[in-house]
Amino acid sequence: APRHLFTYGTLRPSLGHPASRRLDGASVPAGPATLEGALHHLGRYPGVVPGAGAGRVHGELVELLPAGADALLAALDAYEGPEYDRVVADTRTASGATVPAWVYVLRAVPPHARPIPGGDWAAEAGAADG
Repeated sequence: APRHLFTYGTLRPSLGHPASRRLDGASVPAGPATLEGALHHLGRYPGVVPGAGAGRVHGELVELLPAGADALLAALDAYEGPEYDRVVADTRTASGATVPAWVYVLRAVPPHARPIPGGDWAAEAGAADG
């Protein structure tokens, strides 16, 4: 199992969303990273559809601490709910290294979703929170 989690929306530590506090004590920030795929705006949060050539999704890696990893992932699975699947995908760090990481991906893109062409939820988050 990967030791990292790729966060791109409400779990991104730098965005300060309350949901990201779930990571406190069970992970440490591991820096910015990207994932090949398409990012969609779903209202109050985004969703990713991975895929080569679909663009680049910007986010942050967190390293899961061994002692808390299983409990954290179980809690995040419940938080993300049936809309998402947790899969392993290759991410790319700022230095160009490839790091396999858990990532929550959309099972299906809902009709109301709209693409985020730049692939960065941080640029959209202010508008989303009203």
